[in-house]
Amino acid sequence: MISLALLCDAIIGNVQEKNMKSYGAPNAEVVLYSYAMGFVYIFVVMLLTGDFAAGVQFFGQQPYVTYGYAFIFSVTGYLGIQVVLTLVRTTGAFAAVTVTTMRKAVTIVISFVFFSKPFTLQYFWSGAIVVLGIYLNLISKKHPMTMGDLEDCSDKILRRLRTKLIAKQYNSGQYLANV
Repeated sequence: MISLALLCDAIIGNVQEKNMKSYGAPNAEVVLYSYAMGFVYIFVVMLLTGDFAAGVQFFGQQPYVTYGYAFIFSVTGYLGIQVVLTLVRTTGAFAAVTVTTMRKAVTIVISFVFFSKPFTLQYFWSGAIVVLGIYLNLISKKHPMTMGDLEDCSDKILRRLRTKLIAKQYNSGQYLANV
């Protein structure tokens, strides 16, 4: 679920950057359309699963508390989105996704400090994959590759592997036995 959220986070950042640059859309318009589409998807799913009625019933039990928290969450979320969109506008989607991903990583580290939980090797590998993704993105920006370059590189690697395999078979005598 978290991987899917990160993937969507990366996609939405690039889509938002493209729309802001192509159409000159202000932050408020980007927020409106991004969240309106998300609202429609979630609303339909909640109606189909029956969660919408349960949510309305839950909010009706303590309206001041639930609507109060929802209001505070909405205001702080809106301010956070404004900061992220300003970051996308000024530095690009990659920097914005990197900042938000690192914020999530710092939140995870802080949760280890405040709440005791076992540290498994999966946390390490997950962090390593994120750092590798950031590194590969930086490398690709410095040295852009086309599909032709990628094909040439893969052909060189396959040729080297074939050459080494043939040399190994030749040295062991298997190559001459097969000929």
